[in-house]
Amino acid sequence: MQRSQQTLALAYARVLHLKRFSSSAAAASADAPTVKLLINGEFKDSSTDSWINVTNPATQDVVSRLPLTTVAEFKAAVQAAKDAFPAWRATPVPTRQRVMLKFQELIRQNWVSPPAAAAAAAAAAAAAAA
Repeated sequence: MQRSQQTLALAYARVLHLKRFSSSAAAASADAPTVKLLINGEFKDSSTDSWINVTNPATQDVVSRLPLTTVAEFKAAVQAAKDAFPAWRATPVPTRQRVMLKFQELIRQNWVSPPAAAAAAAAAAAAAAA
């Protein structure tokens, strides 16, 4: 097979793959949790109308939705970061290291593996259906 035919066949296979999962992903996206914005130390819901679905690549299930922030939300986040930077810069390096190591520890403690998350979602769906 010539290279251009291989490229065309691969592109067609990708389109078929996307069509196969697009209807289930669109239906599931309404049930997926949304990610909140962290601005000035507070979690806030976005007021945007545009969202990005985050999918599990193995199953194509939508696991969460990320907001495409509005201009005002973006400016507020940038301003909060600018305001916080002088205090962070003045913090001694060992203290900053402890903060980042604690952050790493919290991520590891609260990590939910994809199979465990899928089992929890299935159990919640079964409980809701009952």
